Amino acid sequence: MKKALSLILAFVLCLSLCACGKSKEVKNVESLITAIGEITVDSGEQIASCRAAYDCLSEEDKQDVNNYDLLIKAEEKYAKIAPVALSIENINEYLELSFEYDKGEMKYMLELYYTDSELKFETNPLKNGHFEDAYITIKIELNNEDWDVDSDDAAYNEDDPANLYVSFRLPANGEHNETHNISGSKFFGKHSDFKIGELTYSVVEVKGTFIPAS
Repeated sequence: MKKALSLILAFVLCLSLCACGKSKEVKNVESLITAIGEITVDSGEQIASCRAAYDCLSEEDKQDVNNYDLLIKAEEKYAKIAPVALSIENINEYLELSFEYDKGEMKYMLELYYTDSELKFETNPLKNGHFEDAYITIKIELNNEDWDVDSDDAAYNEDDPANLYVSFRLPANGEHNETHNISGSKFFGKHSDFKIGELTYSVVEVKGTFIPAS
């Protein structure tokens, strides 16, 4: 019994000596990590400060940080809920765009086919979370010289009338839809040949943030 007690006391003493041997910098980093607490979307700056403080330690001191694993776990958890700055490069990871058009009644006059049609597009989120202050401008290319955007439509651009330029604020849930008017005209040909072609689009400008669901 005395031998066991002696071993326990020796172990406690060893721990005490190890703690006493830690540098002031190591103790400071351990305190910073302990103070992280619950991880929220607002924890980014605090976690980054802990990481910066740890990285400034010498390799020897880093070995003495006993709660470094807590910093690793905090970084991993925060990465899953951290706000994402939206950009042209990453918007397709968070938002899906789809299009369709309704070809209006075909009219014919003096060897000219013409029609007024509606082009519809909608957006839907691809990930769980919500958007904050997100603004998007999209160029929708009709890819057909026979079609133009109506000059009185909000998406009309006089410098590029064959394509739509749509700007909108994205709702928090990422769901948005619009309808725009386009006109087509074609000399001769058949009604069945009068097609709008394959729609393509490019994101011209993006602002805002995506907040992943926690």
